Amino acid sequence: MKLLNSLLRPRNRHNLVVVVLMMLYILFDVKTPKPLASLFDSVLGNVVVAGFAISLFMRGHTVVGVLGLVAAYVFVKRASVATGSDAKRKYLPTEQKKNQHFSAFNQFPVTLEEEVVNSMQPLSTHSPATNAEYKPTLDSAGQATTL
Repeated sequence: MKLLNSLLRPRNRHNLVVVVLMMLYILFDVKTPKPLASLFDSVLGNVVVAGFAISLFMRGHTVVGVLGLVAAYVFVKRASVATGSDAKRKYLPTEQKKNQHFSAFNQFPVTLEEEVVNSMQPLSTHSPATNAEYKPTLDSAGQATTL
């Protein structure tokens, strides 16, 4: 209660205005403009917003700091909704989930062909005799001409 009473003092009126503005932003669904959202919907933008919120917490009133942290979170969340990265994160599967689905699709029993191939004797790898006594012959080509 002491914190709220200290906000109502005349020298802290600017903090009261900031608290009211942040409360309005948090409570009402204020749409973030697309250019502003695309600017802050990145790692660097999130760091800037977090730094601003922490600076409010360190320099200003405690209530202003806490509301600043909450407003920063809401701002980052609304910026990701405005740019569409929130939907990508929620609904697009990751590579790990894709691999799980693909491995589930590729689980099937061993077929007859695979059993037969596995039970076959290996092919012999010996080379043919070098002193063979046969000669290749050409068959009649009919009326075809040779090239």
